[in-house]
Amino acid sequence: MDFLIRAIKNVYRKKSKSILLFITFFIIANIVFCGFAVLSASQNISTEIRRKLGTEVLYQIDYTKFYDEYYENCEKSGEECEYKQPPALSIETAKQIANHENVAFFDITMTAFFKALNGHQFYYTEEDKERSPWYFDEENQSATINAQILGGAGKSILDFENSIVSLVEGRLYTEEEVEQEKPVVVISEELAILNGYQIGDLIDMGVSLPEYNAKWEVTNWNNISLQFEIIGLFDVLVQPENDSIWDPTRRPENIMYVPFSVVDQIQEEAFYIQMEMYNKDEGNEYTYQPNFTVVYNIDDPINIDKFREDSKKYLTSDYHMLYANDHQFEQMNEPIKSINILAKIATYAMVLNGAIIVSLITALTLRERNYEIGVFLSIGVTKIKIISQFFIELLVVAAIAFTLSLGTGHLLTGKVSEILISNGAIGEMEDPNIDIGFSSKVSSIGKPGILPIEEGNEVNFGEIVNNTTFGLTRDVVINVFLSGLFIILISTLIPSLLIMRFNPKKILADK
Repeated sequence: MDFLIRAIKNVYRKKSKSILLFITFFIIANIVFCGFAVLSASQNISTEIRRKLGTEVLYQIDYTKFYDEYYENCEKSGEECEYKQPPALSIETAKQIANHENVAFFDITMTAFFKALNGHQFYYTEEDKERSPWYFDEENQSATINAQILGGAGKSILDFENSIVSLVEGRLYTEEEVEQEKPVVVISEELAILNGYQIGDLIDMGVSLPEYNAKWEVTNWNNISLQFEIIGLFDVLVQPENDSIWDPTRRPENIMYVPFSVVDQIQEEAFYIQMEMYNKDEGNEYTYQPNFTVVYNIDDPINIDKFREDSKKYLTSDYHMLYANDHQFEQMNEPIKSINILAKIATYAMVLNGAIIVSLITALTLRERNYEIGVFLSIGVTKIKIISQFFIELLVVAAIAFTLSLGTGHLLTGKVSEILISNGAIGEMEDPNIDIGFSSKVSSIGKPGILPIEEGNEVNFGEIVNNTTFGLTRDVVINVFLSGLFIILISTLIPSLLIMRFNPKKILADK
């Protein structure tokens, strides 16, 4: 350990060189600290935006891409464009993707509007009656009202997982019941009380397709229905804004949850009956494509990109996509991405330049120590120990400089972040405190391509930025010291190469 003692003594004795190295390391450390702090903060902001936008990913058709390319090809060919269906999504593919390690749970949702053929009343409020009186006239009261059906996969039911509704009695349907196309249903407690339903009761539900004569008079009704057994009752935990209820029958209390496979069965049968009725003379052949939505809930927002990259191999068409509010995320994250790139370039450039500068300083001072190195070599000190002494000398000075930079670097980063925020470099919105919500958390059937935002998790960009730590964090400290160690290793490399070539006899003879 004699080389360690010599290194420490040498730092103290050669004060001018040590001070020069200290100043160099201190300046480098402050700039590197600032760079890593801004880099870490920008990554945290991006992660928080992604978290606020939700951890749900949709498996869906990219209709925009499909029809843009389709009509572009039609225009180039000069032929008349006829309607064409995009490649259908695959239930099997959806299930394959669901096996990914980062999928916490998933649901396959198929929306339909069925009639309760044995008739039942729908739930409404007095506000509904005042706002939409036409739903409550004698004709509508006597008519059978369509019920909104959400068919799920049974693995998890999204609205129950997201605490939009909660089971109060009975049970939910299982994966086995979905696979076996069992006609079971979970309804709201309010709807059950209103109609006198109990667990185990049967509701005859399905679709009624009218047949018309030449005068467009109904001549016959084709009823496609099943008897659904009530297996559970739920309570609504999250109510929509009253202004958003334009149709009282769409209230969450009127929604019924059934296996998606049963919905698919009824809708497919109805589709081909309609095609036979209305297209038998046209000669057009249409294929039934189930209209469903698959939502995957990812365990952590930072794993969304990994999940999508890993799952691309399962997609059966270029027009299929895994969507996670990408448009909103890219729009909000664009300025953060720019800051992130600039911070990376500045930080890594400073680390590399710092290594070059310290290497030059070390190499220039090496000539002054030729005799010292020659003596050590002549008395049997190994070259490895001499190189280790150089390394320790740099390490001692760098450790002091980088440690002191934690305080000054934190202050510097605070000033830099204030400038970035005040100049609008972070954030593109005129009002940074605007809340951005893209659909309300009322049910799992949001607008196509837009996922529901968690209740209370609206994306307040200004709040995210203000709550982000720009400065002293564990990751920043670790990266700063690792950068210092990298600089020391590179700075020791050049002297090491020179020392390995030294001949002690020649050094002492020249002296």
